[in-house]
Amino acid sequence: MKRITSLYIVVCSLILCLANTAHADDAVYNGDGIDVYPLESADIQMVAEVITVSDKGGRDRFEVDVDMTFKNHGAQTTVQMGFPILSDWVDGERVEFDPHLRTWVNGKEVEISKKRGVPNPLGKVPDPSDAVYTYPVTFGQNETIKIKHQYAVGGSFYSEG
Repeated sequence: MKRITSLYIVVCSLILCLANTAHADDAVYNGDGIDVYPLESADIQMVAEVITVSDKGGRDRFEVDVDMTFKNHGAQTTVQMGFPILSDWVDGERVEFDPHLRTWVNGKEVEISKKRGVPNPLGKVPDPSDAVYTYPVTFGQNETIKIKHQYAVGGSFYSEG
């Protein structure tokens, strides 16, 4: 019984540690050139999200799979979707996170562009991410689309303290 309790504590601790680094909140973005900002969208809604973290990334790396479902409640439209990435602070310096991100829309891999997150000029959406990986998505009227991201994060199975 002690062994099962210890294993349970280790697994829960790992999940809590990874929860800080597993990002997965796509949004509709707008902007010119390299600067983009998130928009509120009355028509495009995330209706489901599943995040799976595994140790398939290799030594001290974890692979993150993000499966999302978006529903368009309006007319046909093409939007710029974006996957935000926050920088980390290490020893007082900002370190950009390189996720080696890959993205699929309805099972087809799409090209992504790295852009810089800036504040929304209307100030209605929270502070921007440091980097945003964007890709175009065309939604038919009332269409549901599946988006998948796959990326890797650093980490360890060991805990100090």
